[in-house]
Amino acid sequence: MTAPRALLLLIAAWALSPAHGGDEKRAEYADGTDAVIEFPLVTLRVGGATLRAEVASSGAQRARGLSGREFLAADAGMLFVFDAPLRPCFWMRNTLIPLELAYLDAAGGIVQTLSLTPHDETPRCANQTVRYGLELNPGWLEKSGAKIGDVIPDLPGE
Repeated sequence: MTAPRALLLLIAAWALSPAHGGDEKRAEYADGTDAVIEFPLVTLRVGGATLRAEVASSGAQRARGLSGREFLAADAGMLFVFDAPLRPCFWMRNTLIPLELAYLDAAGGIVQTLSLTPHDETPRCANQTVRYGLELNPGWLEKSGAKIGDVIPDLPGE
């Protein structure tokens, strides 16, 4: 390869890099796509605290979840809404941050909590039928004063 051609290829690679206007690096998502997915927001009262939660109610939203995210704000979470009560399982494929998961029954009662580890593909299933899953930063429920048996009111889809 000639020096001018090598220099031209180097300049092209630099110009197309994410820092210089090229395509941004695509995050790896659990759903296997890089499609943009919008999540509506709700404000929830949990224990003695307020939480801003993204709502994942469609199949595409639930499949994406929080995968590919590098952080979750201190007062944020994701509420998974299922069409009917079932015994769902969550896993952490391509999820980069540790999470706490609360399973909620149809009335919004907290029935089970689990710690979730980044990249762990082990299914973490509900031990009874539930209508919701709420992913949070680890320790958030304890800090809010919420515990098993507490009810989170005004959930979407109630």
